[in-house]
Amino acid sequence: MFRISRSYTSSLVRLCNRAICGTGQPVPRFYHQSPFRKFLEYFTEGEEERFSISGVSRSHAWDRLDARHWMLIYRDANASRAYALVAVLFPTAMIAVAILLLDFLHNEPNNRTSFVQKLCKDAAEMPFDRSLAVLLGDPHNDGFAQSLWRMFVSGTLLLNGRRVVHDDDCFRANNYRSFMLNQTNTPPRKFESKHRS
Repeated sequence: MFRISRSYTSSLVRLCNRAICGTGQPVPRFYHQSPFRKFLEYFTEGEEERFSISGVSRSHAWDRLDARHWMLIYRDANASRAYALVAVLFPTAMIAVAILLLDFLHNEPNNRTSFVQKLCKDAAEMPFDRSLAVLLGDPHNDGFAQSLWRMFVSGTLLLNGRRVVHDDDCFRANNYRSFMLNQTNTPPRKFESKHRS
């Protein structure tokens, strides 16, 4: 085994700290955490923790600035989070769209991936007949978790056997919505008079 002198190891630690933080000071706690823990702290930090000791030291560590010479006077955590999300999600989404577009343009309809086939099928025009519409629940009575479930998984409306998401505010008026979603059998007045003449 090799024996390494204590002065050499301490200078090596200072060198590593300088490379990470830009100073010879000890590495902040933020750098010793797992990536998942860093992610959780970054996205769950509240506004009251904006200028906390850990938040400020994390900002100094991230920007590689010496806390003795730099004072943090403005910290918009929400803008930083939004930037981080866009910086990760936008390139990922662009790569996914490019792959799907290549699959769509270079393959016959039967040879495309099942996801692209489903997108093409969903993009086709769907007739909206009140005899085909079944409301899957009243979105006004849903809690936050249930509305997210309806939005991304189960849908809000069953239309000809297919689950779709609709927005009640997109109907011309509430009486049209009630009629088209089979909540009433009374046609709206304008609709009724138009079809009688």
